Amino acid sequence: MTKANLQFLLAISSLAVALFATARAQQSPAAPKQDDNQLSDSSQAIQGTNNADKYDPDDRPLSGAEDLSLGTLETSKNVLNSSIRVDQRIDGGPRTAGNGYAWTGQSDVFGTLSLNRTWKRNSFVAEYDGGDIFYAGLYNQNTQNFSFSQHLTWHRWSLILSDQMTYSPESPFGMPGPLPTSINFLGTKLTFLPNQTIFTGQSSRVSNSGIGQLEYAFSRRSSFTVIGSYSLLRYTATSVADNSQAGTTVGYNYALTPRDKIAVTYGYQQLQFNYLNSKMEINTANLNYAHQVLGRMSLQIGAGAQLTKRFNPFSHADTSVSPDGSVVLSSAWRRTQLSLSASKSILSGAGLSVATNTTAAGISASRTLSRHWSGSVSGGYAENSVIGAVSGSGDKFRSGFAGVSLQRTLGRRAGISFLYNVQKQVGSELCNASICGGAFLRHSIGIGLNWNFKPILFQ
Repeated sequence: MTKANLQFLLAISSLAVALFATARAQQSPAAPKQDDNQLSDSSQAIQGTNNADKYDPDDRPLSGAEDLSLGTLETSKNVLNSSIRVDQRIDGGPRTAGNGYAWTGQSDVFGTLSLNRTWKRNSFVAEYDGGDIFYAGLYNQNTQNFSFSQHLTWHRWSLILSDQMTYSPESPFGMPGPLPTSINFLGTKLTFLPNQTIFTGQSSRVSNSGIGQLEYAFSRRSSFTVIGSYSLLRYTATSVADNSQAGTTVGYNYALTPRDKIAVTYGYQQLQFNYLNSKMEINTANLNYAHQVLGRMSLQIGAGAQLTKRFNPFSHADTSVSPDGSVVLSSAWRRTQLSLSASKSILSGAGLSVATNTTAAGISASRTLSRHWSGSVSGGYAENSVIGAVSGSGDKFRSGFAGVSLQRTLGRRAGISFLYNVQKQVGSELCNASICGGAFLRHSIGIGLNWNFKPILFQ
């Protein structure tokens, strides 16, 4: 047995012992009080907020494919929301990595649709965000982002089927315009998504992630989950830059208290890279903890180890052990909402390699300033150490973005926004066919007008 395998087995053993000891230390699973919000089936109003909306607790498993939330607003159920928006921007920065710096005009026209249909036991959620980006005197590019999630429950079983598809002219990581300026979409954990945190200039691509999650509840406190996932990143310019990954994850969940949960997970993933048919296998073991206060705070912490095995067509397979972990915090006050996240994992290679050792962090915050004014800020940072690149390993990219938005309502449905966004990347140029990463800097300043249509309610 190699040293790397021994280290990984010790990590798994330590996680199992920690979970068993914690569970044994608890008292026998007594029936929770009716006012314990996390084990209750009823909605609750949150005092101290700026409305009387009721929240339903987020009862998804901690070992699942999605991060836990503050809860689900009753007003967001059984409703179809839609909006349109027009932005006019002055964009300063290279269209591809390494080109000169110039200011040009840019216009965005796009729309959004959000559907939530909830029944007694089942629910369906679908979201769309897309439109066209017009570059002055040049050409236009369209961008599309679609996702859906179907949740089915019967007796002790629960099934979640979800899919996320994105078409964009460049990396959506901090991209100014309609796409979410975030590290991950809709709360899906980063390891289930294709890595796009390296700026590779204007290189159109399609990404897709499909997830199936099955949960069986042993009791109100404990459950077991199985997840199957497949994701891909396809570039329209060349197929040698395509990445894909498939895997499965199993987990055991236990509720220590109505607000505290723990979980242990084990996952296997196989990464594929089209160039020379490169491949990597990843085994991951994690111990997770979550603390939730309905409508106010959700904290998740996970830590563990990853055993990786990279298959090189020109040499023997390389095996290594690396740390793996994540922290996600969401909180809300009377006028402010805040989200923070940080993670370290082996991810797919963003079209430049089979994999990257990635440290990522993100922040988003919004605040109601007055009756008509509100503001928001967002930012993200990623450090990618390339593993198995075309020209060898060892290249490193440090990428980041920041965005600021100031909004004012114009009547009940309309609004105006003042926008600023910056993206920057540091690193030596690395190319795979026509896909290149390197030094990158862009500023974007703009103004936007939006119109929210009247929501359509379902009985």
